[in-house]
Amino acid sequence: TEEMGSGLRLSIAPLAFFQTCTAAADLLLETVRSLVSDGGRCFPPLLLDVCCGGGAIGLDVARAAVAAGASTRVVGLEVSGEGVADARRNAAANGLQGLYEARCVKAEDGIAAALG
Repeated sequence: TEEMGSGLRLSIAPLAFFQTCTAAADLLLETVRSLVSDGGRCFPPLLLDVCCGGGAIGLDVARAAVAAGASTRVVGLEVSGEGVADARRNAAANGLQGLYEARCVKAEDGIAAALG
């Protein structure tokens, strides 16, 4: 289990991709969070976390949205069943089960369904 600078706790399977330089991962998460939310001022109602792996990016945005009082729903799309299991486990570990949903599907097949 790894804890990011934002306090997000992540459990990553041994063969799953994860940015091993946590300082770089924290900077990436901070940058995405800022871009998605206009600097933390306005979160979207829906965010697609395409090729989500263990869910780090989408879970970080969902966590920030909750802290800002926003109701952003995040849908993670991942072709790896192991990655989806990690994302679901990470959502539960961070208390974000109702705000983050991980789906095992190819991105090109899952985007339309997630938007519908």
